[in-house]
Order: sequence, then structure tokens, then C-alpha cells
Amino acid sequence: MPISQLFPLSCSWKNHCVLLLLSLAFFSSATLAHAETVKVFFLVGQSNMEGKGNPLHLDTYRDDPLIKPTYASLKNGENWRVRDDVWITYPSKARGAKHGPLTVGYGTKEENSIGPEFGFGHTVGNAIKSPVLIIKIAWGGKSLAIDFRPPSAPPSEAELKATLNRLQKRNPETTLDDVKEQYGHYYREMIRHAKEELAAIPTRFPELKDAEVEIAGFVWHQGFNDIINRDLRENKYEDYTEWLGKFIRDVRKDLNSPQMPFVIGELSTGGIPNRGDFQIAQANAAKLDDLKGNVIFVPTAEYYDTAAHELYLKEYWKGTDEQKAKWMKVGNDRPYHYLGSGKTYYLKGVAFGDAILKAQKKSSEQSAVRVIKDVPYLGENRSEKLDLYLPATRSKTRTPAIVIVHGGGWFGGDKGAKREQNIGKTLAAAGYVCASVNYRLAKKKDDLATRLHEVWPGNLHDCQTAVRFLRKHADKYNIDPENIGAIGGSAGGHLVAVLAYVDETDGLDATGPYGEFSCRVQAVVPMYGVHDLVVQAKQRTNALSDADEEICKQASPVTWIDANDPPSLILHGTKDTTVPVKQSEILHEKLQASHAPSELIIIEGAPHSFHLQPKQKDLRETVIRFFDQHLKK
Repeated sequence: MPISQLFPLSCSWKNHCVLLLLSLAFFSSATLAHAETVKVFFLVGQSNMEGKGNPLHLDTYRDDPLIKPTYASLKNGENWRVRDDVWITYPSKARGAKHGPLTVGYGTKEENSIGPEFGFGHTVGNAIKSPVLIIKIAWGGKSLAIDFRPPSAPPSEAELKATLNRLQKRNPETTLDDVKEQYGHYYREMIRHAKEELAAIPTRFPELKDAEVEIAGFVWHQGFNDIINRDLRENKYEDYTEWLGKFIRDVRKDLNSPQMPFVIGELSTGGIPNRGDFQIAQANAAKLDDLKGNVIFVPTAEYYDTAAHELYLKEYWKGTDEQKAKWMKVGNDRPYHYLGSGKTYYLKGVAFGDAILKAQKKSSEQSAVRVIKDVPYLGENRSEKLDLYLPATRSKTRTPAIVIVHGGGWFGGDKGAKREQNIGKTLAAAGYVCASVNYRLAKKKDDLATRLHEVWPGNLHDCQTAVRFLRKHADKYNIDPENIGAIGGSAGGHLVAVLAYVDETDGLDATGPYGEFSCRVQAVVPMYGVHDLVVQAKQRTNALSDADEEICKQASPVTWIDANDPPSLILHGTKDTTVPVKQSEILHEKLQASHAPSELIIIEGAPHSFHLQPKQKDLRETVIRFFDQHLKK
């Protein structure tokens, strides 16, 4: 529904507010084909989001490797470009609200000063075809501990009393109600401004009055008043991490945008030498279990202007006329305002924009997937199911399929774990039908051989049946039955390797459902699996019985390798303390010796149990390229 219909110009302010609250349900990531969409981004924080940067510094640094690629696009002749596809509204701007097309002048130091919005707006505007609106809301000197305190983190009685005592020393008339009003006041103002600016789009920006609205991201750049808080410092700012997590959840709830990408911009006054516990606390908020994936911490200390800092320390800012002139080419403020460096503010905005675009791409990829949960595949007497990940649009041609086998030491794990979801959504978005399977598990975490005696080869048979299930239902799910792959991590890495290397003559074929279909796969990606179980078991125990050694040998992928095996892409991390990287090296060496196609990628610093995007190396492109090469022939 166009905004002009949501908010008729003739409605009263009271009705306007009612309509606004009702209409927020429409501000989601879904877009309608018949109407243009304006992507709305919120930039929120304190003085360093307000911006103290002088854009003339970009002229000084026009040949800097980080500035040069985009410098020309910022100018229109000798003047700063005024964009016709990116708009900005700044209702909380000191000395008066301001709105209009994006250009210089939306900082708060001087008339043409800039903040992160300048680099951010150019970055997203250059990348997104849709019109862009930035809603910037920032106030200097505001903390998360008090001013931006989110509703779900109310202050304790002890906090209220301590704050009351502190404020009464300045003003004895301060009451407890005054203190309570301070907590979260600027959070409430932020939400009020956000909703009012969304409602005002048709009148503020007539160019956008018929557009659909998509809340596309939120950037948070704040922290100076919290880093100097002694109480927070004592516990290494753990409270800040907790409050910021609640802030993110509350903002998403209040803007009715539960999956809104959220960027945390590092507080980096003073640059890299000033990094410490506070920056770790900021980064930790992006690691909270329910926020991983669409909350991104963006380092910014690298953009601090060290050359300007040296001049500041030499007091060029109050020196001779010549020294002042040299200073003004790179700085115009104190270190806590990033020296007023236009270069720094611009590059921070670019980094925030790049992070938002990356988050949007990931969200778009994962939304282009249909998931069918708990599909029975083993027969009526079995409780284990599989989850199907399907491309959102049915292809005109048959689609290759991939079986995903979870880890868990053959006694734990689940088809719907985060790693398996990551793999399933990534590969389905790349054009594959994926089946993430549960299979029979040992009941206890006994030693390796004991677990195998309980579940082997039944766990392998379940994986074989999953392959046959896909071939059986190839017509229903538009699967190319000639091209099926497998991928798994840890115990799943072991099982997909055995699945790939065992053939019908080896005596380990399942006798269950769909026996008329082959269980062979045409490509396999074993991730940090155990591939020589005899070696692994002997490292964990002093001795193996003959029966134990026999079952370990039978269950080892290396036992079944020959030249007819499908291509393998083996992934392992050097910091894996659960399964030594040597296990993947053994597998790779045996495959090479047998002339079976094999590639081993060792990820420096990666631990056990990573998914396709460990922080050390993004593996999505590598894995997709491998499967494309061997399954999309």
C-alpha cells in the first residue's frame, strides 16, 4: 500500500498516529511488484553519529587508496554532488531539523560538515537500484546505560538510588520520578522520531509519496559516555553487551521489523591503540545466540587519521598561521570526535554501508528458499525425519540435490541445527534441493568403538536411504536423479565420506525402502570428519579389542577408497581440538594415491564444527563452485 494511502494528508494528528501504528505492519522486507520501494535506513547514536567531519579533508586525501576509487563520484565539477536517488531526514539535528537530498551538510560541526551518513548514503545509493531514505537520529553526550536504556532492561532500585544521589549533589530538587524519566528518555525519543519520520515521507519527500516502504537496516554508532563509566568498566562492560542486545531486540520490536539488519559501529576514538574491553563488549553483542547472522560488528579504528593525530599532539591547531592551515587540511576537532576528520567519517560510513549491503544480500539469499520440515523418509516405524530446503522458484530444468548429514559424535546433533540450516539455505539459494537428515544415534556418549557397535552400519544405511528417497521423489521435487551430492560436518563428515566411497559390492548396502534406486552420490564435501577410525580410537584409548578394531576399520572411509570414487572437497581447520586435521590429510593422501579426484582446504585458525562462513574464511563460493562443477554438468 502506498504511503500516501496509509497517511492521507487530510487526517487529524490523532488519526495520523493511529494509522501510523496500524501501518507499521506493512513496513517489512516484502516488496510488491506493482510499486516502487524506498529502502529506509536508520543511523542512530551520539556525537560521533552526529558528525564533526570537514568534507574538504576528502580533497586532501583524494589520492589515498581508500578514497581514490570513489572520490570522483562524490563531486559534480568543483561542487559536492547532490544525489537524486538518496534522501536524508535528520529530525534531531542540533539547531533545527533538516531534510533533503543527500549531500554535505548533515553533520553538526559547521554548515557543511559531515557524519557517517555521507559515506553510507553514497555506498548504498551506488549499490541499490531502489530509492534510499536515511533517517538519522543522534544526540551528543548520551549513554546506553541511562539515556538510550531499552525498555526490556529497566534500572534496578540500586541504580535509581545511586543516580538520584549523584544528581542531587548538583540539584537538590531532583526527585526519584525525575531520575526514572531520564532512564530510556532518548530511546523513547528515538522511536518517536522514527515513527514520525516514516509517517511524514509523503510530505517531506513528494518524490516518494507513492512508494512502498521497506525498513532495510539500522546502524548504531555510540559509546563514549559508556566507556568512561567507572561502574561499567569494573566488569569489563558486560552490562553494556547485555543492554545492547536488549536494545536491538526492542528496536526491532518497536519498528515491527524482527529481521532488520543491524550494524554496530565500533567506538574507536583514538584509533587502534585505544581498543580494549569496551570494543570487545560491543563485538560480543553481535555474538549473542539469537542475534548471530543479522547483527554485524564493524571495526572502525583503522580509519582514525593518525597523521592528523600527530599534528593535534603537536598543537598545530593553536600554533602559527602556517601550522593552523596545515592542521585544517586534515582535522578540526578533538580526538573524541575523531579529530573532525572528514576522511574518517566518510570511511566509517562506507564501512557501515558495505556491512548493511552484505547483510541484505545474505537475507535475500536465505529468503529465496522454501523449507519443508519433518518429512518422513525411513518408513512408518522410524521417528527420524528430514528437512527439505528448496529454491523459492521451481526451475524449468531438473535441479541437483544434496544430502546434509549433521554432526554430534554419532550420539547427538540434529538436522535443524544452525550449521545445517546455514548449509541448507546457502545451497538451496544457489539452486540445489537439499535434504538435511536425522538418522539413528547411539544412546550414550561412550567411547568411539562402543558407539559404533550400537549404531553402525545403521547410521550409514539411513544416509543411503536419504539418497534413495530423493531419487524416488525426483519428479515431485524437480530433482535431477543423476546428480546428487552430500555434505556433512564432524560425524556427518565421516558419514558422507563413507556414503561416497562405499559401493554396492562392498556389503554395506542398505536393505530398507527404495532399494530399486541407487544410493551413490556424485560429489562429496566431508568437513572435519574422522576418516581413519582405528587411528582416532587408539589415540583415545590404550588398546582396542579385535572386535573394536574390526568395526573401526569397517566404518573408516579410508577402507573403501578406490579410483571410481566421486570428487571430494575436504575442509578442516588448524585449531580443531576435537578431530585432528591429520584425519583429513590422511583421507586426502589416500584418495590421491588411488587416483580419485580430491581437494583439501585447510583453514588457518578455524576450530571444530564451523559452518560455511567461519570468521577465518568464507567458504560459500568455494563449496558452491565445487558442487556446480560436478553436479550441474
